Amino acid sequence: MRHWLIIPLFVVLLLTTAFAGFLPVREQVSAGSLAEELNAYVAGYPASWDTVMDSVRLAIRRKVVLQPGADVIVEMTKIVPQGPLGEGRRTLVIVPYTISGAQYSSVSGIARVEVENEVVANIEPGRLFVSNNPEEIMGPGILFKAELVAEQAVRFLYYHKTKQHKYDLSCIISNDDQR
Repeated sequence: MRHWLIIPLFVVLLLTTAFAGFLPVREQVSAGSLAEELNAYVAGYPASWDTVMDSVRLAIRRKVVLQPGADVIVEMTKIVPQGPLGEGRRTLVIVPYTISGAQYSSVSGIARVEVENEVVANIEPGRLFVSNNPEEIMGPGILFKAELVAEQAVRFLYYHKTKQHKYDLSCIISNDDQR
């Protein structure tokens, strides 16, 4: 009985040692590291489902660590849409996503994102930003740029027109100081 236990172990060691030099081994770096438990915040009266999903996408993009050239693909088609999220309410969104890149090994995970619709007090604006120059838009570009002051509400008024083309207007607000 003892010989039967020793012989198979010897054979396995011999086979793995013999074939180790013949098998090409290539180590590939993963495209990034996953984030699983996340929080996201929205403000709305109530917040639309599209707003909730935008905050989920943003929470995932902010928390995953990507290799240069890698990207995150959030699989939104696998999520069952819910209705608007009421003020002060929370919902848990479970979403699959993949991190991939041309020279990297893809990694997939499932993010559990708790989204809270924060109740935000209605504050009278202390400043008015007006964008109306040039009146007629001739092509894509930055039309207005200003600096926001913390804890001060701002109202934004824009008036521009186009004769021939339809342009999408985007309002981009960024917090470079993380304050």
